[in-house]
Amino acid sequence: MSWLGKMIGGTIGLALGGPIGAVAGAAFGHTLVDRKEDKYLNSRIGMTRQQQPLSSVEQAQLVFFTAAFSMLAKLCKADGRVTEKEIQAVERFMIQDLQLDDNSRQTAQSIFRQAVTSPESFDAFGEQFY
Repeated sequence: MSWLGKMIGGTIGLALGGPIGAVAGAAFGHTLVDRKEDKYLNSRIGMTRQQQPLSSVEQAQLVFFTAAFSMLAKLCKADGRVTEKEIQAVERFMIQDLQLDDNSRQTAQSIFRQAVTSPESFDAFGEQFY
């Protein structure tokens, strides 16, 4: 039921943070639901991860990631579809320009995928980011 995490996270995010919050909430809701089973298995074998609140720097990164990759997704989809060439350009941007580590890159990719299917317009993300 991976749609449940997206729906709940997206709804809460939309209520608290507009279109950027909706995409971030859906991306993280999906991540939490998909990884729920892995967390259960890890806890059964003694592996746990401590959850800590986000620092102000991490919060700023989250807002930037969500806005930037949401707007990139909307730009890529402006002609009706996202091409492999466009995906490669975004991946190069993540690696070469932003120098994201694997975890941050996965987060950005998740946000990008959620924004591609989001009903929100580029303008809505741009206005909120501004």
